[in-house]
Amino acid sequence: MEFAQAHEIPKFSVFGLSGGGPFALACAYALPKRTVTSVGLFATAPHWAAGTKHVEYYRRVFKVWANYSPSTLRGALYMLYLSIRWVVLSGPVSRRLNKWLEAERKKEEAEREESKPKSMSLEELVDMVLDEPFRQGADAAVHEMNLLTSKDWGFELEKVDYDDIQMWHGKKDTNAPIQMIRYMAERIRGSELHEFEDETHYTMYKHFETALRKLVE
Repeated sequence: MEFAQAHEIPKFSVFGLSGGGPFALACAYALPKRTVTSVGLFATAPHWAAGTKHVEYYRRVFKVWANYSPSTLRGALYMLYLSIRWVVLSGPVSRRLNKWLEAERKKEEAEREESKPKSMSLEELVDMVLDEPFRQGADAAVHEMNLLTSKDWGFELEKVDYDDIQMWHGKKDTNAPIQMIRYMAERIRGSELHEFEDETHYTMYKHFETALRKLVE
């Protein structure tokens, strides 16, 4: 809000991607309606109040680890990040992933029967998915993990009083299971959930532009 006021922006949209989804929802809850023109949650992190039945086991382990020994988790996460980054960008893996990305683009072109701009490169995806969460080291990642896996976001979903909250989510998202997102949508008044049959957390980017256009209509 301070940023908007400092730059004399009277009205704006709020769009939360992945871990940014809960923060966008908090804006819908806390900010004056006259300033927020639209709210979108894209492949959002889920609310753990929905239960952990559908959450992958290792994510539940990380939650406990973050609570009881955050310092050791910080070190482990940073080493894991560096290792994954090295593997993904290594020659053989990089070539295979780039071929897959190009095949996905051509598949979508064939389905739509129209040409599509070149998809994000592997390096751009790595920057967005891997580098960005660790831009300030692992401290922020562990802190955010505690925030996002809490059953208390500081407000109740039912208390979010906003007329039109758009949500886009893939049915095959294992990071944020669709069952947990449906739990949220059922409790957020005025929300509309758009489900994508074959999309995961990492393939939803194909629908980013469509969602953004919908948000600013």
